[in-house]
Amino acid sequence: MVVFHVPTLLESRLNRIRALPASEIDQLLVSTIPSSRLPAAYLEQLEDDHERTTAYRACLLAWIVTATQQVPREHQLRAFLETYAGRDSMLDAGTGSGKTLAIVLPLLLDNPNDHFITLTISPLKRLQITQGNDFNTRYHIPTIAVNDETPRDDAYWNEHVHDVKSRLPGTAQHIITTVEQLFKTPEGHYPRLALLIRNKYFQRRVKRIHVDEAHFIHTAGLPLHGNKAFRPAWGQLDELKALLPQSITWQVMSATFPPHILKTVESKVLCPNYVTIRLSANRPNTIYATHRVSNIEDARNYECFLAKPFRSDSQPRVLLFFDKKDLTTTVAQHLDNQLPPELRGKGIVRHYHSGMSDAYLQHVHTAFTEENGVCKILCATQGQSVGVDFPDVKIVCTAGLPSNVTEVLQRGGRVGRREGDKGLFVIFYECWALEISLETYLGDVDDPDRPRAALKPTANVRDRAAYACVQLIQCKRCLRMFFASYLNDTSTTALDYNTEYCCDRHEDEVFDLTDFLPGDLFVGDPPAGPSKCKKPTAYRPTKDRNELDTLLIAWLEVASRKDLLHGVRAVYDILSFSQRRTLVRAPPKSIPSPSSITKLLNETQEWELEWASSLYDIVVKYDHDLNGRRLKEKESSRVSKKVKT
Repeated sequence: MVVFHVPTLLESRLNRIRALPASEIDQLLVSTIPSSRLPAAYLEQLEDDHERTTAYRACLLAWIVTATQQVPREHQLRAFLETYAGRDSMLDAGTGSGKTLAIVLPLLLDNPNDHFITLTISPLKRLQITQGNDFNTRYHIPTIAVNDETPRDDAYWNEHVHDVKSRLPGTAQHIITTVEQLFKTPEGHYPRLALLIRNKYFQRRVKRIHVDEAHFIHTAGLPLHGNKAFRPAWGQLDELKALLPQSITWQVMSATFPPHILKTVESKVLCPNYVTIRLSANRPNTIYATHRVSNIEDARNYECFLAKPFRSDSQPRVLLFFDKKDLTTTVAQHLDNQLPPELRGKGIVRHYHSGMSDAYLQHVHTAFTEENGVCKILCATQGQSVGVDFPDVKIVCTAGLPSNVTEVLQRGGRVGRREGDKGLFVIFYECWALEISLETYLGDVDDPDRPRAALKPTANVRDRAAYACVQLIQCKRCLRMFFASYLNDTSTTALDYNTEYCCDRHEDEVFDLTDFLPGDLFVGDPPAGPSKCKKPTAYRPTKDRNELDTLLIAWLEVASRKDLLHGVRAVYDILSFSQRRTLVRAPPKSIPSPSSITKLLNETQEWELEWASSLYDIVVKYDHDLNGRRLKEKESSRVSKKVKT
């Protein structure tokens, strides 16, 4: 059973601050908090007296409840003031920037006797546990986590949340919930919280809703690129907003709001006049690098993260991300076997994925995150990439290309979280990432995370590779600049860094990845040397495309006029712009027959019967004529040279 306890003396001090007249707040602030700890410039520019007093009050409450350890920074105060004033807002701030305090501050100002409820929607149970502990122990805000493991009995819910029959409030001021607890299950049942949120008396108690890691609305809540929504409840938040009173304030938070994801979030939960609080997502204390390996599943690649010779006190904390559960286990076991015999099986290297028991996951998480925890290397799946605060990670590696750059950034955001720390984020990739031509990515050009074509269940890693992820590996420009472009981060600090190197892409610097690794890079098979990667698939030379495109346009105009369904079938239904572009780019050898055009353009047999032969004739005739002209030019050049000699 959850027991909430706020020390009497602390509760008395907090209540005093909440009730203190505005005329006394500023004097108390000056006498209580050192000016060097306050965002003084921001506080001074607040012109509205009530707003400034509210900000002062929030600073005092945070200072007292954390025993002088924490004072809000400017972006935290700005986010708090918007929420407290009842305005929808978006807090776009980098990983480790302290978004949690934006949720804490309005809760601290709420009078507990008013029995208001704040809901925070959080993506993962592990993150809920971490957040719940913070709210209950550090900030003394009565908080419960609601997920599929929460007790279902009436006594628990009546005491801590809300007694439906008596309409009496429970003890909790704050509920952290997974989104699935707010909607009907696939089996057709409503979870306890879903029923409660549809109760009009409980709705009156809900004052605000925070959506943490709100990029999940897009990445998990929508069917993308032929895949079903991974967690469709995230995509239903617009239904929840329509259901609830308009008086409830919504705030979304994430470190990754690139334009295509922000567009989804806006449409789902934010009112049209929402306020944006943006802090650069740049992590100046992180070095970015990529490294090519022969086989991502060869566990020997990861021996470089073990200190040699191994000593526990010299081994940095390393977090390795894998997209396959079995690979986390394989690599962890292999690295453990590289340790001195007396240290094997002691928990120095651990694996972490959803297939393990909750008790095991809790034990491993604690062993990796505690200051003196025994675990030094954690092999994990993406569940550890979102929101979880690892205070002492020096190196993060992601093995292979995730499905989108948002996930890349979330993983990289786990490194160097402690103030003053510096770290390395490295992406291991296989040779095929260099072989893919970016020109093969069609589809929605506004979606940088699109694959080359709609995905099928049998799609392999190459098929699933996102445009932006492949571009990240192939690009020659600064990786920090690449990430800023992806996020549309135009702030003045987007490219700042305080590490020895920015990344491994600057030609005027000699960057050696091994300088930042505790062990040696694996160079056994294949041997180190120039890339053996194949060149991207050939395409028709650019200079040969315009003339063919002109011929196709002329054919299309005639075909459309002669089409018996001219009145109901649009020109683009015969041959769309993207199909025309695909056709003019295709190398001649890839079109040996009319059916090859059908396959190339992903068309139907019916379409093939009507149009494929005509298109094939145009392409073949063009290539024949082009070759004829080139032969004549070549012969003319040969004769000319012979005459001169």
